[in-house]
Amino acid sequence: MKSSTGINIKSAPRFFDFFNSNYGCRYYGDDNLYPQHLQDFLQSSPSLAECVERKSVFLSNAEGYEILKKKDIETICNSYSLFGGFALLLTYNLLGDIQTVSPIPFETIRLGEKGEDGIITYCYYCADWSGVDTVNTERINPNTDKKRYYLFTDSIETRLARLGNDTNYSDIMYFSNRATYPNSPATPVMNYISSEVGIANLMYRNIRTNFTPSMVISHLRQSEETERDFEENLGRLQGDENALKIMSFSYSSIDEKPEAINLSPEDYTARCKDASEACRSSIFSAFNQTQFLRIADGSLGFGSEAIQEIFKYYNFFLASERQTLQTELNKIDPNLILEQINYA
Repeated sequence: MKSSTGINIKSAPRFFDFFNSNYGCRYYGDDNLYPQHLQDFLQSSPSLAECVERKSVFLSNAEGYEILKKKDIETICNSYSLFGGFALLLTYNLLGDIQTVSPIPFETIRLGEKGEDGIITYCYYCADWSGVDTVNTERINPNTDKKRYYLFTDSIETRLARLGNDTNYSDIMYFSNRATYPNSPATPVMNYISSEVGIANLMYRNIRTNFTPSMVISHLRQSEETERDFEENLGRLQGDENALKIMSFSYSSIDEKPEAINLSPEDYTARCKDASEACRSSIFSAFNQTQFLRIADGSLGFGSEAIQEIFKYYNFFLASERQTLQTELNKIDPNLILEQINYA
């Protein structure tokens, strides 16, 4: 299966984090496209999308912000919920004061090399690290089209030394729940996420082919035109829109009678259902949202008190992450307050 970015995601991507001297930046995944894969799975895995959306909503209840707007907080929390990090572009005046703050897609940033002190002080931005997209008909080249930025510092002295007389100076706040690239909640269950997508594709193909099993049709070969007509007629019977159509064969001897050999006689519907439920359960567990499955399937009942308790528990579970986000964001907006949603 190929994503909208043209990236092949047939198997679950692997998370690696290392500096590639040939590329000039730290690789993010074995192909340097790990966050892009996460974005693709977010579009195709219902369970991942639901878990990320729920976590983002619970985190983004913000009050008291000035520099950061409500929509920015929502973008930040959505990025953090999927990747475990977020990225912001900051601009300054010549006094080193922050002028503007804009969220930028987290997947567009790659970190630079560690210094002798073990600290990374710069990063690179590239609109498309896969090199698939184009700008003005020219294909983007990550090697030559990436742009270097300093990473944000709350030290005004360092900031002033960096900007000098540059009236267009900007840097990037790159927040990660690790020292380098973040650990996404989805990483431990990438195989389950990939499997959920694969199961959905299998069910889709079954529906589109009217649940016709894979088979080999053996028949007497005649002219190329007859062969082509035979294959075209078979194709007209495939798909949900062609269900219950009839195709007739005529042959002059029993030897010419076509024979269908079924290659997959088993109905996988039940297996797909069980596997899909197992995938969904594992993904929800990785986000600590298993209790929400019980709400969805009705096993918890429909009493408001039980549901409120689950909401309160999840709010409490996210308290430390909410505080971490607030501490980081307070470096650029001291008035920001991230609060728990009140379900009392």
